[in-house]
Amino acid sequence: MRSATRPVAVLLLAPFITALSQPPTQAAETRIVIEEFSVEPQSLALGEVFTVRIRAAATGIAIGSFVVRTADDVKKEATIPGFPLYSSGRYYVAEDGRYNLTDNGPLDRDPAKNVFALELSTKGWKEGEHALAAFASNRPAPGPFVAARHDFAVTVRGQQVTIEDLGGDDSQASLAIREFQARPAVLRAGEPLELSFTLDRRRVKSLQLSDVFYISPAETLCGFTYDDQKKKGIYPIELPASTPAGCGSDIAVTAKLATEDWPPGVRHLMVQVMGTAGRVIDERAFAVKVYDPRDRLEVTVEPSTFLAPGTHFNRFLKLSDGTLLTEGKLSRDGGRTWIGTPIRFGSGAEQFRDGSVLGLEYRCVPIEGKTGWYGVARYFSPDGQQFDENRAEMFVPEAKAAMGHAPHVGPLFMRSILQRVDGSLVALMGGWFKSDIALCPYGRGRPYSRTYVCESADGGKTWRYLSTIGYEHIGSEGFNEASMKRLPDGSWLAALRSGNERDFLCQDNPIMYSASRDEGRTWSPPERTGLEGCFPSLAVLSDGQLAMSYGRPGAMLAFSADHGRTWTDATCVDATPYSGYTDVVEIEPGLLLVGFGAAGYLDPQTGQRSDDLRLARVRYRIR
Repeated sequence: MRSATRPVAVLLLAPFITALSQPPTQAAETRIVIEEFSVEPQSLALGEVFTVRIRAAATGIAIGSFVVRTADDVKKEATIPGFPLYSSGRYYVAEDGRYNLTDNGPLDRDPAKNVFALELSTKGWKEGEHALAAFASNRPAPGPFVAARHDFAVTVRGQQVTIEDLGGDDSQASLAIREFQARPAVLRAGEPLELSFTLDRRRVKSLQLSDVFYISPAETLCGFTYDDQKKKGIYPIELPASTPAGCGSDIAVTAKLATEDWPPGVRHLMVQVMGTAGRVIDERAFAVKVYDPRDRLEVTVEPSTFLAPGTHFNRFLKLSDGTLLTEGKLSRDGGRTWIGTPIRFGSGAEQFRDGSVLGLEYRCVPIEGKTGWYGVARYFSPDGQQFDENRAEMFVPEAKAAMGHAPHVGPLFMRSILQRVDGSLVALMGGWFKSDIALCPYGRGRPYSRTYVCESADGGKTWRYLSTIGYEHIGSEGFNEASMKRLPDGSWLAALRSGNERDFLCQDNPIMYSASRDEGRTWSPPERTGLEGCFPSLAVLSDGQLAMSYGRPGAMLAFSADHGRTWTDATCVDATPYSGYTDVVEIEPGLLLVGFGAAGYLDPQTGQRSDDLRLARVRYRIR
């Protein structure tokens, strides 16, 4: 039985003052932060006790417990006294057999609310470095996991123990590095790349330059050494021998890298600072582009601006009058200014020839008593002014539940809907079929996924499986997170993700493309675009070119002048490595707006990192 239709949005095309006079009712942000963290003393004799103290605060959620565990996976034989619970490769401090430590429970030495003080003895600790992590979280409450993390390292050398604060989610980014620059941003192979920054020498044991994510040995840059364990190229940076008189603890560091034989394209690199315990205490990610003779455009990226808190940018909806909608906000001036709006359109929506707009939610759920049928939230506006929410139904008889980035119980809508000449609709979908049993290389019980389309002849109220665009054991995930557009010649193009560079066991994660010349009924075998990354998003530009945003590492943009077969002018919009979920929309000829999620974005003014959804205007012209 269908759910009753209910309105969920207000007038879009009303005067601007109308939107301002009707403040939206938005869900409160849920967040936990560690406001104070300390470990005392930081130097002690083996066998003595140190205290970890955490003061946390929460917004829109309650703090449920604290956790102290090993930061990384460790072998069972590497037991740390005082960490009795072993789970999922890590040792935990335990309270009554549980790793959730209760505020003012038996292990808490501070009576204040939302403050936890834990005493740990170093008696019996083994020689070497022990990397640890402390958390404040909402568990054991059900629902989405919300937490803040802070890391520290305990080093045992003989009878001496030293402790180093490694920072946390909300720590100042500039624990050691200040005034970082990498010049030039674009160079020709053979031109030197110069790094310069200021460093707090007291905290530093060593420096290195490395690839941001994993690469194969063949991708190692000239001058770098491939680390087979880390699967990255490594370039050591020498520290100045001494601190000049009168400069306190600050030292200026410069490094010039030869770039002979560097291949064309964008390379994402990171300067890492190891503290006295040998752990990374600070880092700076950046991108350098080596000139590609295939490039045709002059591309300029303007400084990005903050849109909202978050990590994963979703989708723009651009209406025929130029209005932009995304992430609960609305803009009428090409993305320069934004106001809140209650309008919801799911994970993606499209405006059709008659002015109507249709959107769907991401997840589809099984309909009880109807085998092969799934329900999904549907958002519809007949005129671009008011949206109604009801339920659409999808018939995908081969679909099954599977583990993706999270447990899923049915098909997943991939943000794109296209309208055929005859008015029928085609939606881009992803997920798993009953025959899709081969597992991805990085484990977690995840099968390789597929991308397919469903069609509707009744305005998106009911959908049926039509055809598969691609299913291959490729990349670290198979085909997912796709984008689909109609091209100027009437053909359709789909761009498909196959994984990302964070996957340790797979360094080949191409973005693929497939074309349809019969409005989605059949598709060409997927081919490589020459690009790698996650969440590819297509935009058809008024000059006939295509733009594609994608991410991880960073937020990237590339262009195609041949209907997606080849891509040139790869450009880094933002070098923040995570999360790289992006979208791109044309504001006017030669001007694009790129939205991206940046987990741990470094604010150059405050030196702090935060999880941001950001916008960057990108201009381009033919050289």
